Amino acid sequence: MKMGKHYNQALIIVFFALFYVTISLAQIFSGWLSERLGWQFFMLTGMLIAAIGLGIVSYFEDFMPIVILSSHIERLNCNKELKVY
Repeated sequence: MKMGKHYNQALIIVFFALFYVTISLAQIFSGWLSERLGWQFFMLTGMLIAAIGLGIVSYFEDFMPIVILSSHIERLNCNKELKVY
């Protein structure tokens, strides 16, 4: 998988594809939840998850755990539709 200090191009393409598929599927549910719970809840939760993630990232020496962790965080943190009234 890892070639020296460079990652395989096929592996990068797979992670990008998984990222966009995850976002596409999560938008269906997060949009519905955002209408029920309010966008403020999702904004605050997303900021809290991002802050915790930044603290955790400093403990990793390799890049792969960060990619896996960020894909899970993005799944929870997508579709922030800001409504101005």
